[in-house]
Amino acid sequence: MNDDYKMLNRKSITSMYIGYAISFIFLIIIFYGIYYLMGIYNNEYLDYAKYVMIALTFITIIYIIIAPHIYYRHYRYLVTNEKIDIRRGIIILRRILVPIERIHQVEITKGPINNALGLADIEVTTAGGKVKLEFLDSQDAEQIAEMLNEFIRSMIKNRGSSIEQQ
Repeated sequence: MNDDYKMLNRKSITSMYIGYAISFIFLIIIFYGIYYLMGIYNNEYLDYAKYVMIALTFITIIYIIIAPHIYYRHYRYLVTNEKIDIRRGIIILRRILVPIERIHQVEITKGPINNALGLADIEVTTAGGKVKLEFLDSQDAEQIAEMLNEFIRSMIKNRGSSIEQQ
């Protein structure tokens, strides 16, 4: 892999753990709410449901423990004046290439967890959809967004001057 690719900030692992923990709490509430409702109606499948929920709970806990470290190790990104190249994944590894000339909008987002940890996401909108650079250091996100916006401004100026010359 090329040395120009950047890795995520180590704080991204903490952000993922907190986000997964919050999701896990909601999942447990839903699981055991369903189990409770099944018990109220004397459902004959109550024992099976209990075993399925216990198994799903353990699988989810294992995923929550392992996934952030794997995602952190696999995530790489590169932003140049020609493209955005993102490599990420946990089980399925993906590579996303976005040509700079296809970018329409650049947006920085900071949820409450990322904001508290000094992290931000950059969402890039193209004609084909949206691409997200996740868990970046806030200052890096600001610099990358400014660089992308500058590329967009220069492309618009070049298109304007090309049209005027015709």
